[in-house]
Amino acid sequence: MPFIPHTEPDIAAMLASIGAPNIDALFDEIPAALRSGKVLSAVYRVGAYRAATGTPHGYALRLLVEPSRAVAAQTMALAN
Repeated sequence: MPFIPHTEPDIAAMLASIGAPNIDALFDEIPAALRSGKVLSAVYRVGAYRAATGTPHGYALRLLVEPSRAVAAQTMALAN
């Protein structure tokens, strides 16, 4: 089945149904450093290992963020 992108009226109707003025509003709660930086992720094991298989009982996801140069420069300026 081919991919058919949403039309502008489709997008407007979806945003109206959740009360968002635009797509950017959906990301307002995400800190600017996360939105403007490069997000690196790391998956790591948590919990004890299963004796039978040697695999962990669970995994976790930690997001590591490399801030953009502009954000890093601003942070350094504020620190000084």
